[in-house]
Amino acid sequence: MHYTASNKWNFNASNKAVKIKNGVFPTAASVAQDFTVEIDGLNSIQSVCGISAIIFNVFSPFDMVPWANTYPGTGLYGSDNVCGINRRWNFQYNILSQAKRIAAVNFLDQIPAGYYVTARMTSGVLPASNTYANTWMGDTLVMGSGNSLYHRLKNAGFIDIDSFNRPRAFNFIYKKQDASFTPSFLFSEGIYDKIVLNTIAPTVKSSGTVTSPRLGPASSWSQFHWRVLGKKFQPGILYRSTSLGFHQPVWKHLYLLSILLQRILTYLLSMRLNTHTLNLKCLPGILSREHLTS
Repeated sequence: MHYTASNKWNFNASNKAVKIKNGVFPTAASVAQDFTVEIDGLNSIQSVCGISAIIFNVFSPFDMVPWANTYPGTGLYGSDNVCGINRRWNFQYNILSQAKRIAAVNFLDQIPAGYYVTARMTSGVLPASNTYANTWMGDTLVMGSGNSLYHRLKNAGFIDIDSFNRPRAFNFIYKKQDASFTPSFLFSEGIYDKIVLNTIAPTVKSSGTVTSPRLGPASSWSQFHWRVLGKKFQPGILYRSTSLGFHQPVWKHLYLLSILLQRILTYLLSMRLNTHTLNLKCLPGILSREHLTS
């Protein structure tokens, strides 16, 4: 965490290197490592469960933590069942099925704003192994005008989606409803070339701790009061304050005296947390440690 010129604590930002590998099966890509989403070089997300499918992975904007699907068991959000442990972060939908394409649209609609989404198209070599952009667009006859997998991806920044008109692979990444991140995509030329899409995803840390200087010593202590104004915090942020007391010799007998407060902060413009008190008469020194978690 860091303190800003506007007198606010902010979580530190960091950049994550994203690498998405893909190719048409089996002429370009044939092993698990050919179908991966790597975050900072970690390739835990790899492989697929068959061709004729579009595979989504969803990442929290806090340190790019991926959503997990159910494994073993029935796939979440109408997705195909996960067929292996390294695929448990995949949400795969068979594009030959209109019902599955509609399920994919409903899944994308449930992803919160600000989350990163990657899409990998796993194509076979035969034209009949896929449905294509024009077919996806035709699902508006069922879902209504402007509602289809085609429209969700194009509106998210996949502006060349109409080029998916023959057997080929593609990779796509976007940040939902966040124009600060530029979506990127990459097509294979055909059925023989592997593709690798590289990009940088800015993230923020999901937690931070601030520790005050040691207060004291004093000849006596009465009470310790901590007040905070919460108008800058968002719903869902957990705030925890802890007081640490010290007996002599300093640092050798550190122990936790009390959890002062723990609650969810809201958008109230000038909310004041209840004052918590701590009897510190017996301690020569204290410090306060504040912890925030998104």
